[in-house]
Amino acid sequence: MPPSAGRCHHVRNSNQPNEGFTVNAFSVAFQREAAGSSYRRLLEFFCEFACHVTVVPAGLNPGDQYRLIFVSSNGTARDGTSTNIADYNDFVLGIANAVPGINTLGASWFAILSTAATSAVTNIGTSTSSVGIYLLDGTTKVADGTAGLFGSALLAKVNMDEQGNIGISKFAFTGSNADGTSSATEPVGASRVIIGNSNFTDGQWLAKSDDPAAHTGEVYYAISSVLTVPPTPSPEPASLGMAATGAVLILLARRRKA
Repeated sequence: MPPSAGRCHHVRNSNQPNEGFTVNAFSVAFQREAAGSSYRRLLEFFCEFACHVTVVPAGLNPGDQYRLIFVSSNGTARDGTSTNIADYNDFVLGIANAVPGINTLGASWFAILSTAATSAVTNIGTSTSSVGIYLLDGTTKVADGTAGLFGSALLAKVNMDEQGNIGISKFAFTGSNADGTSSATEPVGASRVIIGNSNFTDGQWLAKSDDPAAHTGEVYYAISSVLTVPPTPSPEPASLGMAATGAVLILLARRRKA
């Protein structure tokens, strides 16, 4: 069975000590849930209340690979004047890691854009058609691999931000042609930069118009490194210990009766 595809699915080490939670709205329910629950389950319970993203898509099995994609929220806009693509990768990494449900993945994040020196295709790396690219709603597949991302049309719009808000229709700096290659005249870092629009599934999602690089009204597309669905967790040491203790008590009780 695949792991739960519930919102904000965390892949965490069950050995980690319990951490404090400060969301008062669910404190009573949390205390009930805490009795006998694992650290993993407590995190999932917390996210049912507090998170709005899903980081393990539904329908995948342990060992399956996938990538996540989003368009940055309105409050994360920056200009497109830098010619260093690492600046943009660092920028979207910071956006992703500011979301509790995403930063636990430990993923790398890449801006889907082109400078004169590095194309979007090169920057994000190639992944095969078996590696689906999904929005953060846990169900919507945008493309089958990077070839689908830079093909004739997406399977769905890249219109969800890192907070899980859907229906985002914004212009994003891309500096790219529709096939993900660098624009010869308007890459990111030039005086004017190619922009895409998140409300489209054809090539216009990457290349619709252009805007001055110094403008700060645009947003950015971001894609994760390749992720792997974790194995179904085995019983935790605490659970095994309780089971063993129970078995010993039953054995002792039987001996006393005998």
